[in-house]
Amino acid sequence: MGGKGGSKGGNDSGKGTALPIIFDMETGDPDDVLTLLLLAAHSDVHLKAVTISRTGSRDQVALVRWVLSKIGLGHVRVGAQDWPRNFDDPPLKDRFYQGQNFGRLETSKDDCELASQVLVDCCDEHTTLLTGGPVGNLAAALSTEGFRLGRWVAQGGFAGEGVVPQKLQMDKFRGRTYNRTFNFGENPRAASTALKSTKIGHRICVSKNVCHRTWYDDSKSGWHGCVEEAVRTTRDQGGSPVRLKALELIHKVMSNYLKHKPGKMLHDPLAAAVALDRSVCSLKEVEFGSHGDTWGCWLQPGSGTWVSIDYDESKFRSALLGNSFAPQKQVCADWPRSAQSADNAGVMVVGRTSSHGGVPAIILGGRWYSGKKVYAYTDFGGGVERGETPHQGAMRELAEELLGAAESSSEADALACRLCEETASVLVGGAPVVNNGYVIFVVSAEAVLRALSSPCLQVADAASHISAIDQLFAAAKMNKELTSVALVSIEELVLRAENGHGQITPLAVRQLDGRKRVCKDIVLRGVMCGSVRATKGSLLTFCSTPRVKTVSAASIPASQLDFVEKKVLAAARRVRAIRDLEGRDREALQPNQRAKLEGKTEIAEAFLAAMGMLDSHSDVAAKVEDVVSYLSPICRAPDDQIGEVIALEASAAESTQEASAAEAAQEMSQASVAQLPSSMSEDFSTAVLRKEARRRPRGGRNGFERKFDADHQ
Repeated sequence: MGGKGGSKGGNDSGKGTALPIIFDMETGDPDDVLTLLLLAAHSDVHLKAVTISRTGSRDQVALVRWVLSKIGLGHVRVGAQDWPRNFDDPPLKDRFYQGQNFGRLETSKDDCELASQVLVDCCDEHTTLLTGGPVGNLAAALSTEGFRLGRWVAQGGFAGEGVVPQKLQMDKFRGRTYNRTFNFGENPRAASTALKSTKIGHRICVSKNVCHRTWYDDSKSGWHGCVEEAVRTTRDQGGSPVRLKALELIHKVMSNYLKHKPGKMLHDPLAAAVALDRSVCSLKEVEFGSHGDTWGCWLQPGSGTWVSIDYDESKFRSALLGNSFAPQKQVCADWPRSAQSADNAGVMVVGRTSSHGGVPAIILGGRWYSGKKVYAYTDFGGGVERGETPHQGAMRELAEELLGAAESSSEADALACRLCEETASVLVGGAPVVNNGYVIFVVSAEAVLRALSSPCLQVADAASHISAIDQLFAAAKMNKELTSVALVSIEELVLRAENGHGQITPLAVRQLDGRKRVCKDIVLRGVMCGSVRATKGSLLTFCSTPRVKTVSAASIPASQLDFVEKKVLAAARRVRAIRDLEGRDREALQPNQRAKLEGKTEIAEAFLAAMGMLDSHSDVAAKVEDVVSYLSPICRAPDDQIGEVIALEASAAESTQEASAAEAAQEMSQASVAQLPSSMSEDFSTAVLRKEARRRPRGGRNGFERKFDADHQ
């Protein structure tokens, strides 16, 4: 796995589900070395290389090489920033790095390489780069032609007002939108380059607004006791020697550290945990920006950059000390063995369709099968690629076929990863079903939307009460595996499959290629009937699950509303005032009232931007439903943009189908405002959100933080 020169880490053979990771670290904070040891201790980590930033001295390299050699990973490739220019820089002075904790391995200029070259050699679209310091090494590698990186997980950045709900804001950051952050601020040009680069498939920033809540201490339920228990368990169960040595070294050095200090924040270990299990942190998709020496972000769907707003302490510990991908592997262990090794897998997406009275339904994809010479419908699936699990393969097929990700792209891989994490523990029926060597994962449309996590989808849902399955149905795009989609009643599907009928009357059909087809009845692919019979129990379980009723919003005291919620309500009042004026005779209006009408577009933009920043769980959305419905035509993507998308997709169709293509474009324009990352044209509300975010006053209500935090990261 991975590029040349990579070396396996931990007790893993480099095969199977091992996650290829490169760790770019510094030595300004003890938690970088702790992170290195935790990665080495993890049997599901394939540690390909370690690189050093700030500044790349002989002493730093000698320390890292000693640690790797001490635990049995002396073969792992090591690089340093600007090596060997800073070879003779002064040695580390921090007590943590001295003789009672760590030694040094004799190091010459030939024992290390230039960090950027190591990254160029070892990074690829399947590799995760974890950065624990300034990102100069990554920026240097990005300047090399042909460089590609599948995922970058950074400890750095800041998320505040407008992104983090007020209830999750720490007191010292409350009300701020920008803040100093060392890892991005030390080399802001490099950080900006990495955050904007198209050579990186997926970015996650584990920011200081969350990292500063972590704490390693020796309290009764603290981290130190958990590490000691992990050492004992590894020793008793005959675990990996590398894991045992790494955990023993962590326990030793932190025992010495805690003799002099009460505890330690775990910035980089939290980022490492997110690299292993994305659900450790709650994330939002954003765009980052700097103002002077401070950094902040705003909500930006489709950016491919995610920032942490909260974290789960139990998942944090489990991800790093549980010696496995915490939640998913424990869940997958209960699945049938054949479900973990099959060569073919697929996904059935189910949900209750609001467009058809809440009927339990399933989305099926249709295309022409040249071998059988039939146009038929089936689930979303195919062959499992080398290095994938059936779960990963099925979710990649779903990402490519239904969700619009390019085939075999880093976007598809990243989306498949999020889908796996979101669906593993909530599969309909509790486990996948295997039918003649084909693994079938039945998932809810709501789980798929959670993996997408697009604020545009939240606005769409508020605007028209479109159910999750209807949003996915409306947002499907044509590709070589999909030229139409059908929405089918689950109960009707099961009944037809049981009786051996290959035809069924759908609830709705969308032709994605602009062609006209008879849709009164559709034909099921032959193997689909067998899959339905095999998953009958799971499908009927979903049908019998009671519908979740939406709780109406109660009156919320103003004192309990956060900044964004107040902004939404204020903007809604201005929109309602305009709505009330529109029905009156314009000549009878006062000058200030006519001015309000003329400013309708700007006021609407402000409201939609505020809605885009609103937390998805806020009760305020229910209080402004009338305003969203009133503005819903503005939310919809312009017809000419969507027409261009359809025209491109249908370019191979015969000229006689042009009128049908236009009809399909109109249908798609009216169907939904649901947007999928990197798969459709940017809609109006997304553009407004970006515009408004850049208008927002810099620094928040309390101005900028001018004092460096004692714990600077």
